[in-house]
Amino acid sequence: MLINLGRLLILCGWGFLFSNLFHPFPQAAEVFHRRGAILYGGDAWLAISIAKSHPADQLLVGKQDLHLWSF
Repeated sequence: MLINLGRLLILCGWGFLFSNLFHPFPQAAEVFHRRGAILYGGDAWLAISIAKSHPADQLLVGKQDLHLWSF
């Protein structure tokens, strides 16, 4: 039952993405889309810069590792 529910959810998600190829978001939703993309890019940039600041032989463990990859 849950498998079929998951499949239905995935199909709805793909349908939504496919429909946006032809009918893009309205202007109000586009603002949230841009804001989300900027925040995600900032998070990714921060995680990469933190990872590069550690020496290669030093492993991130525990709290640091969880915080780094939790976004």
